[in-house]
Amino acid sequence: MAKDLEIIYLEGDEEIPSVIGRLDEIKGKEVIFVVPKEAILIHSLINLRLLGREADKREKKVNIVTTDEAGINLSKKAGFAVFESVNDAKVAESVVEEEPEKEAETESVLPAEEVPTEEDFAPSSAPKEPVRNVSRSNISGEAKIVKSVSPKSSVRKDFGWPKFHFNHITAKKILVIGGVLVVIALGVLAYLYLPSAKITLYVQASSKNTDMNFTLAQNPQAGELTSQILEVDKEKSAQAPATGQKDQGAKATGKITIYNDGWSTTMQTLVAGTRLQATSSNLIVNQVNVPGYSQPNGPSSMVMGSVTADVVADDIGAQYNIAPDRFFIPGLSTDKQAKMYGQSDQPMTGGIKKTVKVVSQEDCDKAINSIKDGLTKDAQKDLANQAKGKTDYIFNPALIFPQDISSSCDPVVGTQTDQFTAKAKVRYEAFLYKNSDLKALLKTQAQKGLDPKKDISADSFSKFDITNTQADLANKKVVVKINTNVIIIPKIDINLIKNNLLGKDYDSAVKYLNSVTTITKSDVILTPSFIKRVSRYSNRVTIEIKEAK
Repeated sequence: MAKDLEIIYLEGDEEIPSVIGRLDEIKGKEVIFVVPKEAILIHSLINLRLLGREADKREKKVNIVTTDEAGINLSKKAGFAVFESVNDAKVAESVVEEEPEKEAETESVLPAEEVPTEEDFAPSSAPKEPVRNVSRSNISGEAKIVKSVSPKSSVRKDFGWPKFHFNHITAKKILVIGGVLVVIALGVLAYLYLPSAKITLYVQASSKNTDMNFTLAQNPQAGELTSQILEVDKEKSAQAPATGQKDQGAKATGKITIYNDGWSTTMQTLVAGTRLQATSSNLIVNQVNVPGYSQPNGPSSMVMGSVTADVVADDIGAQYNIAPDRFFIPGLSTDKQAKMYGQSDQPMTGGIKKTVKVVSQEDCDKAINSIKDGLTKDAQKDLANQAKGKTDYIFNPALIFPQDISSSCDPVVGTQTDQFTAKAKVRYEAFLYKNSDLKALLKTQAQKGLDPKKDISADSFSKFDITNTQADLANKKVVVKINTNVIIIPKIDINLIKNNLLGKDYDSAVKYLNSVTTITKSDVILTPSFIKRVSRYSNRVTIEIKEAK
């Protein structure tokens, strides 16, 4: 027996990746795999052919020892030497080693009648000798090996290179075999790399309603989140009816005589705007100087000082077109009012009033706000379309902020008109953020002061309500206040759990998860469904933690 021959006993549930791995552990060139009945390896022709291919790549000779009849048949079909006992395999290897020279000689010498000639390459109707194939079982179990050349695959040397001539049957066989090999290869790849596992862990959790703040900025400082800012300018004009009212007309005017009837001998000045009041209305006088009274012939001969002045009513309207009347001056003391007064001899005339429509401030504001509401809806659609190109960022209509560029009403407020034109131009800015960045920031905030054995569930920040915003559009920043439920769960080392699950069969995986005290319940879903083992590749296993209901 060869000195480097190794014997390896396989497990019944050992899969092909593990068996192939065993080849890399073998130092020698020959190995005997002892396989139990019902083993996975020998009940799959794909597995066996894959093992043969990998053994050839590593230049290793593989013999199989098993008493499983189905396994024996499939192993021989795959080209392996198969024995019912380890001793039989050892004896067969010893026979092969005893006659290496003889074997080499028979391999290199062909009978004279089998040496290819020119006639072998010419078409012929004579029956051809069939190919005698040499299998792995023949190599391992016989002391002599004879390789023959079939006329159907005759070889001759031309310029040092072999040329092969195939008839249509041979070509068809090659295509079929090639197709089968492709299917086998795809099946093996699917078996190795397609299986995946989705594992959901349910844990006991508690929730806490809380308010939190964060800042979005185009150029963030420490503790702020990077924001992509989208902009769009919108403008529009529209006509609106004027509903304001204004009285228009003229004030009544006239003349009045103002008397100084014994108040003072000196001149008295009434400043502009001095009011003269009658029972029915008020009059306003421009500045006027009222002469003092005089007594040219003694006290009994007093002459009143008087002056005629122009007056105007203090408001518009025909009600100020009053008949002649006596007027007192309310700005004087009671004693003085009796001695200095006014008297009209002619009625006041010219007072008129009518009510007209004008543009009120309320009319202007209402029209501009209506325009802005329409612009806001249009801007939201435009910004939402822009945001579709920012696949990594979240677009939230609550984070759109308008900046009034210009707005006006024509004609201006107070002007008499039945309708007017309102105009508005607004710039809208939308602040976008990365959901992963926001969740990480909020989780960091929520973990401050948290029990080290506790963690914050990622579901905490899946939904939140924006309760307030303060935008600083000049510096491209916005402070956002939100209200959310923070879900507190036990801390779980997902990487550790994943590593402990890799390669486990379904039952073992469930049993392991049930042993973790912080896990209330678990769901293990293996894909495709016929796979009963967790993938050995970490990137094919996903673990999600959810709150137990």
